[in-house]
Amino acid sequence: MTPFNPTLGLGRHRQIVEVQCQREAYGKGAHPYYVGDGVINGWEEYGTLMKPGEPKGLRDIVNNTNFAGVWTWSRGGGWEGPYITNELWCALNAYVMAQYAGNPQRSEAEIFDEFARQQLGLSGSDAARFRELNLLSAAAVLRGQCSLLQPVDLWWARDDFMAAPQLGAFATSNLAGGALAEKAEAVGMWKKMETLAREIHFADAATQDFVETSCAYGRIKYSIIEQGWTILLCGAMGDKAGQYDVGRLTVAIARYDALWQEWRALKAAHPSCATLYKDEAFGDKPGLGAAVDHWRKVCESAKK
Repeated sequence: MTPFNPTLGLGRHRQIVEVQCQREAYGKGAHPYYVGDGVINGWEEYGTLMKPGEPKGLRDIVNNTNFAGVWTWSRGGGWEGPYITNELWCALNAYVMAQYAGNPQRSEAEIFDEFARQQLGLSGSDAARFRELNLLSAAAVLRGQCSLLQPVDLWWARDDFMAAPQLGAFATSNLAGGALAEKAEAVGMWKKMETLAREIHFADAATQDFVETSCAYGRIKYSIIEQGWTILLCGAMGDKAGQYDVGRLTVAIARYDALWQEWRALKAAHPSCATLYKDEAFGDKPGLGAAVDHWRKVCESAKK
């Protein structure tokens, strides 16, 4: 939800464009998050976020005389975890960006296919599934952590922390429903990605396990976010109305707790799994967990 850098191409100095390949706001490689299509061709949200004719990706500035190349920040985004065991998702992003910088006449899709076939040894149908999985990852993160309805401070979930996002702008009857529909859609996309991961035939067992595990990791993470938003918005709507939907809050809290248990079980069962998030804010401050506990107490009091 950030417009394409408007300073690129301006002035008289040469410019090297930095592209972050291990995004600290979106999992740090613990789950798929593909940036190649968005950085080169423009992100989905630019359809409404930016004006027609404005540069929306690297393809729109590569012929500008100021453009001098790309520097890939291949690893290292953020300050803390998650800590990954496999660099696949970071390597894919770095490969596509580096190859595009070397020859901007090539398409992003062509370079992606080259990585899938040459680096991973995937066949035509498996390469197509791998591309579908990665394109879904960008759409799922956009809907799962941010929103196409209202601005959200994306840094509410950065590194391996989950703060309590400020959702006051969504606490209306129409926006709350729309926001939660986005979160449910994101979870549906992650489930599709899990299915695709199982259908793809990777050349080695380690890659197969990591891809399947990391897609499950993403699905659980964004399912937790869905329940977190449900709890926060249901509580905020109750504050406005003076009456709480205790039944809905109770169900969402129980689901939230169960998902954390599932996440810990995934980590215990799969050595390839990245380290998990904390439901605390960055800097070890109270975060999503504390906010959920507040509504847990409200429900417990209402039942007495």
